Amino acid sequence: MSKIKNDSKQNAKNIFSMRLRNALKDNNLSHLTYKELGRFFDVTDVAAHNWLNGKGMPAMTRLPEIAKKLSVSVEYLMPVKTHQVEEVYLDDEQVLLNNYRQLSKTQKQLLGALVKELV
Repeated sequence: MSKIKNDSKQNAKNIFSMRLRNALKDNNLSHLTYKELGRFFDVTDVAAHNWLNGKGMPAMTRLPEIAKKLSVSVEYLMPVKTHQVEEVYLDDEQVLLNNYRQLSKTQKQLLGALVKELV
């Protein structure tokens, strides 16, 4: 994994952590312990600790539930556009992706079959 991708993921975790803390404060919940927050969000106290300290993020499928409990939007909690983590490709990966996108449907199917045989 490239350093840029790692930095981007850590930045997303830090932003999520900051916004989660702000939402908890706005809802008068910032006094809760990690254990109490874990119960509130139906996760472990370790997960709550990681979220608040920029060491982890919830699964994307959990964000709507978390946002609802805190009366904020998913967009507020999730620090990236359209809830997708930005992909950063190495140069050779980008070339392959660009070439793949130019193939016809039939060519993509043939290439897919070939790749399955190779891996």
